[in-house]
Amino acid sequence: MLCIALISAVLTAVSSAQSNNNIVIEADAGKDLELKAINVMARPLKPGIHGALTIGAGADLENTLKDGGGYIKAVRESVLAAIDVPVAKQTGLSASFEREFSHYDLDLIPPSVSEIGSMHLSINRFGLIARHKLGERWSLFAIGDMTFSVENNASWGDGMTYGGLVAARQQVNKSFAWQVGVIARSRLEDQPLILPIPGIDWKINDRLALRTAQGVTLSYDLTGQKHWMFDAGVSVENRIYRMDGRSQLPDGIFIDRFIPLVTALSYQFWRGTFIKVAASTPLYRRYKFCGSDGTTVETLDSNFFPSFNFSAGAAF
Repeated sequence: MLCIALISAVLTAVSSAQSNNNIVIEADAGKDLELKAINVMARPLKPGIHGALTIGAGADLENTLKDGGGYIKAVRESVLAAIDVPVAKQTGLSASFEREFSHYDLDLIPPSVSEIGSMHLSINRFGLIARHKLGERWSLFAIGDMTFSVENNASWGDGMTYGGLVAARQQVNKSFAWQVGVIARSRLEDQPLILPIPGIDWKINDRLALRTAQGVTLSYDLTGQKHWMFDAGVSVENRIYRMDGRSQLPDGIFIDRFIPLVTALSYQFWRGTFIKVAASTPLYRRYKFCGSDGTTVETLDSNFFPSFNFSAGAAF
């Protein structure tokens, strides 16, 4: 089991198409707020209250499963709203709510899960981010979240996870920053996880940038005007749901782990307002079904069929 996949606890992502001066965050519930918020925290604090609204949609094509396991496909829609409030000259507070709906169609061969024909699932996430600047170079931030990931008719309380991150960031110069933090998360299927999280944010030149901590992403400004951006990188998506009591696995757990090679094209109308299309080709994808206590019932590896996503957002 990959450590990177384990820390992705279905939270929000910062859009890689946005610079550190923006607060727009992408509606993608398979990614992790604690890892993605690093770039949001780095932006200069400015007076006034700011908000953001992002919508997204995506589709996983029919993924045939290895060893004749059947197939799985899914479609998703999501919406995210966020607000950013300065509470002091060097201190800011951000809050967000995200809701993602997913519909999975399944045709599974293993008898232990063959009766699960479809699932309607949702992720409901509440996030809070605090940041504080220590002079010109150093920033501290803390992130907390509470997430409810459930099948329709399952109890929100049974699908609740929570966690957070504390971290420090140094802006070494105008082109390079590094950060290090510690993440802690509860998990539906296992014991809580605690891990150190390092990362860098490197503006290689006026057009090319490299970011880590949320995977590895290279961003290229196609025109030099900060409108058209092309991204390429490797990220992690991890969706974990509590199934309802009427399933073939009553109150069980469904896990969709995904490590894709992502290519994306985005257009920024003005700072913080964008549209984006992306294609994700799996380097690794595994579906897992567990009993209510987290015991593995069935593990299904997928062949490498792509996924496609669209998102749009605005800051105000």
